[in-house]
Amino acid sequence: MTGQKIVNLSIAISMTLIPCLSFSQKNEGGISKINSEDLEAYVSLLSSPSMKGRSNGESELEITVNYIFSQARLLGLKPANGNSYLQPYTIMKKSIDPGKSAIKVFSSEKDSIQLTEPMIQLFPAGAADFE
Repeated sequence: MTGQKIVNLSIAISMTLIPCLSFSQKNEGGISKINSEDLEAYVSLLSSPSMKGRSNGESELEITVNYIFSQARLLGLKPANGNSYLQPYTIMKKSIDPGKSAIKVFSSEKDSIQLTEPMIQLFPAGAADFE
């Protein structure tokens, strides 16, 4: 088994066993189950460098999904989508052809400047920004 597979397997086993141990206390409702130590553990795990950003199609995303499923089951949450916690969604992709794209800025004095260098829009302005 390769080193990476051992690391992934270790993470998966840890994510399964640690929650089982931490939720073995008396069953109380709602807010009393939330504490800063557990929250820090969850956030630290999900945001750790070993998860590599959890990109689509990567094994780290699958590990995260299984971790969240196990937490939902431990809390007694029922799947909202029949027998599955998964729900379908559409991925929208925004694409710009830099060779054909430019921004032209006009002033009140009728001057203009045209920017043709590559730029990155940080936030979409609306549905028209997506294909």
